[in-house]
Amino acid sequence: MSQIRFFEISASDYTNQNFSFTATDPLADDAGQIIVDYMRNRNLTSSWLTTGSADVNNTELLAEFGDAQDLTSLFLVKHNLKSFTLDYFNGTTWANFATVTDNEKETTEHAFPQGASVHKIKLTITGTIIPDSDKRITQFLATRQIGKLEAYPEISRMTHTQGIRNNKMLS
Repeated sequence: MSQIRFFEISASDYTNQNFSFTATDPLADDAGQIIVDYMRNRNLTSSWLTTGSADVNNTELLAEFGDAQDLTSLFLVKHNLKSFTLDYFNGTTWANFATVTDNEKETTEHAFPQGASVHKIKLTITGTIIPDSDKRITQFLATRQIGKLEAYPEISRMTHTQGIRNNKMLS
């Protein structure tokens, strides 16, 4: 069981007017540039999606923040990416912070090096869970952890009575 963590609003959120996404896929029918901002809208029912993409295309997403960001985590929510690399631009050079080769999870978290100053993030997609599927990401959350619950709640004097319509739990 992991502890509850707290994060700032995503630096890629739609409220950040300086942020921009660029989607490129040299061989796809559509890299999804028109709908790339769906990853910013806090809605889990809309997604960025390519059309006619294949795994050999190496689809690339470039996230630009405008200003340097002090980030700790990148969450990719509801995606179908099996293999990909994540690099960040610190203002002078690109640095790799994650290389994933055999992902089977729909949501993944990737940690930036401590003290990283992030100007841009480059996501290079080299494979999907189902080979040659169109690439899909529902949310792209670049954020900073601001706290963690250091204790677990203690539940005491819990009672359960059969036949009663109202259950109560006291702690």
